[in-house]
Amino acid sequence: VAPKLAAAWYSRGVVKFLTSQYEAARVDFDRAIQLNPKLADAYVSRGMLHAELGEAKGALRDLTRALTLKPRDARIFNYRAAIRMHRQDFDGAIRDNTQAVKLDPQLPNAWCDRGKARYFKADLNAALADFNQALKLNPKFTTALFHRGLVHWRLGQAEAAEADFAACVKLDPRMAERIVEMKRISYYRPGIRQSTVFRRIFSDIFRANPTYLIEAFN
Repeated sequence: VAPKLAAAWYSRGVVKFLTSQYEAARVDFDRAIQLNPKLADAYVSRGMLHAELGEAKGALRDLTRALTLKPRDARIFNYRAAIRMHRQDFDGAIRDNTQAVKLDPQLPNAWCDRGKARYFKADLNAALADFNQALKLNPKFTTALFHRGLVHWRLGQAEAAEADFAACVKLDPRMAERIVEMKRISYYRPGIRQSTVFRRIFSDIFRANPTYLIEAFN
């Protein structure tokens, strides 16, 4: 790596991060930021690293710094909202995702994630509208289908819920186990923290767009 080139340290850090060499990636991101404190993507990547390691405060700090450098990047608002969701700051998550969809109305993840926050605030009709918009943008968005099914289920709309769950399983058979578990657990409702939901928030981000870190650099 070129010792005085921030982009080189950042690029190597991305590779290490994507291959689960987390501490080595942290060293590279730290060095990239030291060389170029205005390299927004390095803050984003280090923030995502913090999130992957369960360091929510560090993730919030880095993503907030990135937003001061890239205030019109909708994806960063969406990612910071995911941190707020993990901390059960649903109002903060709604604010960040509202800004994300304002900046990029074509970002289905932001609509879906705002819907999740509204679901946990028991604002079911608003959540339903967000999931509908996410699915309008991406009809094969299984996460949005699953959560819209939850809203229909909570609203007593059994047929609509079953239709969404069936569509989920058709698109991704692995969703069947999650749906069966949801039906089995009677306390799955807004206001109750479910560890199986929260611990997968950031995994969902990476599954939705595993190449984000490289795309941001390019």
